[in-house]
Amino acid sequence: MEMKGLRVNMKKTKLMVSGPGLDLLRDSRIDPCAVCRKGVRSNAIQCSKCILWVHKKCSGISGRLVADPDYTCPRCCGLARLIDGRPVTTVDVDGTLLDVEANFCYL
Repeated sequence: MEMKGLRVNMKKTKLMVSGPGLDLLRDSRIDPCAVCRKGVRSNAIQCSKCILWVHKKCSGISGRLVADPDYTCPRCCGLARLIDGRPVTTVDVDGTLLDVEANFCYL
């Protein structure tokens, strides 16, 4: 781009990696689900390891939910999607490290 006459300030340049499953899961304000991080109301079960509530649809349990003191959520078992799905946090471009951002606010 610099060869074409565009001046780029590499100190201020950021990079965004996008694609399915590469976004950052954000917690809801009240009672986030251990797996999907959205708010939990009813029809949920509590994980015995992380002590967070899990939606029935996220729990992997078929049939009726029954209180189980030994239940372990998919996140604690390592089966859930990563909270931060971005593969890298910095990228090296021509000797300059660029930060990878989750989202941009276009100015």
